Amino acid sequence: MAKKKTNVLLVKYEELVSEPTETLKTILEFLQLDLEPKVFEYYKNVPQIEGYMEEQHSNLHKPISTSSIGQWHTVLSNKEKAYLDKKLRKNLDLFGYN
Repeated sequence: MAKKKTNVLLVKYEELVSEPTETLKTILEFLQLDLEPKVFEYYKNVPQIEGYMEEQHSNLHKPISTSSIGQWHTVLSNKEKAYLDKKLRKNLDLFGYN
């Protein structure tokens, strides 16, 4: 679950999409905001803003899904994975991505 650290709340993407209700409750509590049911229906009211039609925004009109977890395994080449692991290993370990 998300962890509090002073005035920072660490939220992992995997936790958000796997347990959206509990994670969003934690986030809203941290921000001292009330939980409103419409927060879970964000995808029904995505504003039509220029740039939202790009490929990386294609899921904005869909409910939260776990389908993208681990997708990098198939999208990145072995060379890209090795490079990123070398550059990011310290931070990956720090945030529990072993």
